[in-house]
Amino acid sequence: MNKRLVLISVSFLISWSLTWSWTVTGEELASGSFPNRFGVSGLYSLIGTDTLGDKALSFGLIGDFSEFSLPEDPRTPQLFELGFHAGFSLNQQIEFAVLTPYRRLSVSDEGDLKGFDESGIGDILATAKFRLLDEQEILPALGLYAQLSFPTGDEEKGMGSGSIDATLGGMLTKRLSVLKLYGNVGFLLSGWERGDPNPLFDDYQHSLLYGIGAEFPADNSTFRLFSEFTFLHEFGDEDEDRIVTFLDEEIEDVVDNAGQMSLGVMLNAFDGFAIRGGAAFRIMGEEPVPDAPVWRGFLQLSYIFGRKKASKVEPSEEQTQPVSIERPANRCPEITEVSLSDSSVRGGEQVRIAVMATDPDGDQLYYVWNTSGGTLTGWESQIVWTAPECLTQESATTSYDVIVEVSDRTCTVNRVMTIAVTCGPEGRPGQPAAVILFPSGSTRLNNIAKAQLDNLAPLLKQFPDQTIMLDGHTDATGDETSNQRIGLQRAESVKEYLVQRHEIDPKRITTNSYGSSRPVASNETQEGRNQNRRVEIYRLD
Repeated sequence: MNKRLVLISVSFLISWSLTWSWTVTGEELASGSFPNRFGVSGLYSLIGTDTLGDKALSFGLIGDFSEFSLPEDPRTPQLFELGFHAGFSLNQQIEFAVLTPYRRLSVSDEGDLKGFDESGIGDILATAKFRLLDEQEILPALGLYAQLSFPTGDEEKGMGSGSIDATLGGMLTKRLSVLKLYGNVGFLLSGWERGDPNPLFDDYQHSLLYGIGAEFPADNSTFRLFSEFTFLHEFGDEDEDRIVTFLDEEIEDVVDNAGQMSLGVMLNAFDGFAIRGGAAFRIMGEEPVPDAPVWRGFLQLSYIFGRKKASKVEPSEEQTQPVSIERPANRCPEITEVSLSDSSVRGGEQVRIAVMATDPDGDQLYYVWNTSGGTLTGWESQIVWTAPECLTQESATTSYDVIVEVSDRTCTVNRVMTIAVTCGPEGRPGQPAAVILFPSGSTRLNNIAKAQLDNLAPLLKQFPDQTIMLDGHTDATGDETSNQRIGLQRAESVKEYLVQRHEIDPKRITTNSYGSSRPVASNETQEGRNQNRRVEIYRLD
């Protein structure tokens, strides 16, 4: 196929979809999921357990251009497929779609073999799916799907399979932090018969279809990246598996396995107008065939809208005013469960938080997180909260709130979770506000130690009512009586510097010595002994 035809087709796709999306007005977007190549929600080829929304309708076009090779044929076919898909989700569990493809096959000249161009309608594909189980805290969402292919394409020209084929399978999705994972397993019940032309090797005997994929960030209704791996394994009698090629020769179908990797982006541009684009590459298989080509590029444009407008009933003769049937009042989301990996941690540690929420009306839910301290990472219903470092806390034990808001864009509910962060000495091995190191046998502060205390002093002045404990420590050399004395002298050196240099009230400071009884590293090595000669500074209530 020449490049001019590809450019014309892509331009037509963009122009048609833009024009149509501007002319469809007054409808609400059923946001959340995107139609895949078959017209149901999912990735490019994989089917997801979500639907497009409650009574949501979608239309779209998908252009797919691929290049591959055929066994015993030196020419390089190129296939352009322009598919029109229409989908309808009855509710949050059931969805249907129909895909009608138009194919253009181009085979270039190769030596004495002449090339040719063929075009026509391909096989119409109908898809239905049903979600059996919603996603739980541990379990994924599960569902079933079915596909039926009708032989509307001319198999001798490579436009279709020439048989009625059905696929029955299962699907799952699971959100893991910022990722949403997909999995499909299906079995193709083929209407294949020996001697079918099948020149494009797209008619199989009974086959196993399976794949995995992921999108990032999960549940972002505006922009997502995705990747998927899809595979095919054909069963059946190898001796019977013979086909007629474009060269009018009957040969053995050597293609028993195929696999491809797809990468792409999904974009919800505006007002229900969705764009999906990407590329795919063959990763396994005996030959590069349409289900695992040398390479593939695709662009999909869709429009999604929901049937949520109020409808009116014409007045009868007895009525003087029109009677309207209004949409039921929106019901608020419900937060059903909140789980925390821990409700009490030390400074700098992390807490994993997960929220389970449902909406009585089946509306798409959106999550917003806030905190009174610390940092938040993650997306949607699962995040990680990192506690502030002890150096920044106002007291030995401080409580922080983490707030989640769940909204359906009309009503918002929230839940507050309180987490305690402990930094005091009773919380060992909690983190001290600072650790001052000393040379062997010395109780004097070096320049590094003084710089540490200079950085700490402004924070101590910021909370003038806060008390401070200085714990002196030594390594294991020398007797314990001497170690107790040296540990206390080191703590006193730190106290003296804070009082004289930074005018910290001495009544706020308590000194203590543990000698060599609480090492933080092995005393068998020089490096370990260096770490054990220290003063730990704790800020108390």
